[in-house]
Amino acid sequence: MTRHPTTTPLIFEAPRSAIALQRAIDAGVNLLRTRADGTKVLFEDGLHDAEAFAVVADVFARQGQIDAGNRDGMTALSSQVKFGALDKATILLEYGASANSVASNSRYGGQPLSVAQQAAMTMPSDPEVDRDTLSIKLLELLVSFDLALTPDLKEVLQRHADGKPKLFQWLKRL
Repeated sequence: MTRHPTTTPLIFEAPRSAIALQRAIDAGVNLLRTRADGTKVLFEDGLHDAEAFAVVADVFARQGQIDAGNRDGMTALSSQVKFGALDKATILLEYGASANSVASNSRYGGQPLSVAQQAAMTMPSDPEVDRDTLSIKLLELLVSFDLALTPDLKEVLQRHADGKPKLFQWLKRL
């Protein structure tokens, strides 16, 4: 399949190392561009290297776009939390992503969905990961970055903790 520069930003085709990304930035490549399918480079699965991911997060943060949503309304933080990427979620929070952000996710009929709710419903790609424990780690991370764990939010999270007894007990203790 031939890709055209008008529909696919170069950065989506480039190597994903921190050095390659920095060279692209220095050459003037705009990492904020969006693919025709609505994808932004900050949401790319190919950015496995934490250092490379941090380079991209820094660019988005400096441009005030760290909490920008994709076509579905998800932020990069909510996406990383949803899939249990604790390391990438930490990087995004360190670069200023809001632990209190709420997306209107088109996949859920535009219903508001907070990053904290994504943490409670996390779906890690590794089936061996204990989702209950991972949800707690993600929520602890969000709380450490000023998540406003209000009584209303706590109640919502407890509803999402169905089938996760450790998470339910953790929330009860708060």
